Amino acid sequence: MSIVKSESGELPSSTLDRTVEIGSSVYKLSNKTQVYLRPTHISGFQHLKSVVVIGEPHNDANGQFDLFKGLESFFQDNPSLISKTIFLSEGHPANEPISVQSLIKEDPAPSEKMIKQVLGSYLITGYMAFEWKYQHHIQIVGTEDAGLYELGRQLASVYLENPDAIFQKRTYENGTVVEIPLRDAFGFSISARNKRIAETVIEKMKEYENPILFVGEGHLQQNRNKLIVQNFELVKSRMIDAQHHGPFGMMEFEPGIMGSGAALYRAVKEDCENFGISEYFKRESIGYTFLDPLKDSGVNDQDAYSRLYKIQRDLFNPDKSDAYQNYINTYLSKKT
Repeated sequence: MSIVKSESGELPSSTLDRTVEIGSSVYKLSNKTQVYLRPTHISGFQHLKSVVVIGEPHNDANGQFDLFKGLESFFQDNPSLISKTIFLSEGHPANEPISVQSLIKEDPAPSEKMIKQVLGSYLITGYMAFEWKYQHHIQIVGTEDAGLYELGRQLASVYLENPDAIFQKRTYENGTVVEIPLRDAFGFSISARNKRIAETVIEKMKEYENPILFVGEGHLQQNRNKLIVQNFELVKSRMIDAQHHGPFGMMEFEPGIMGSGAALYRAVKEDCENFGISEYFKRESIGYTFLDPLKDSGVNDQDAYSRLYKIQRDLFNPDKSDAYQNYINTYLSKKT
């Protein structure tokens, strides 16, 4: 049974096997796979090739395990895909490889109990666990603009602690106060990252027949809230100003919650755009199907996930290039 979209692009639930298009090939999406990876919507525009986008469950450990189980079932049904795909990872610098060799060396045949334990550390994702378990030699590489991701990571760290925080405040001579909420700055960073993520997918589609992108669902569609669209340009202009107006950061602004920011905001350019990944795909006639891992477990460990932000931050620091490896080794030392 092939996938049939509704008028909105959303997919009706089904207990039947489906098919899914990746590249220009068609693969089986069995009922068993759909228990773990639910097809929720597809692109509604004409396309020449397609990509599968699988949701990144972030700080849901059970969702990460469902992602692992879904890939296990999907590749069992479609073994020919193994040699044709590449895993494209949110949260890591574009084109940088991600290795799970230390995990394989420590435990080349991990049990599901071990996989659940390591996934609970949030140091690896479900798709990394799949490569660890099966060692298909599927390459895993990052997709991100490193500077924009680091900006977003820092904004997220503050936003998670205080969602009502003010990013920047300007006081005019007549006493008028204009504030930019931190949520707008955080929203800017999410949208601004989408361009490089999409570009990486488009580049890899020239090298691999059937790439698979793993990214949070919020990156796929453009944010159509008019206020956010308007504030996107405001936040962008202030961050660009911060790169050129001295140690106090934003021109005519009081020091902001993120500090002076001349280095932090350096990745913000005039060509940053407020589009979802799907818009960049549409420009290149690339369709997509979105598969959503189960995320109804109620497991949401924000404290543990915040530690992952620190690891990812260290990835961008040349003096701490072994940070990710060290954290993996630390977790393996606690193996039971």
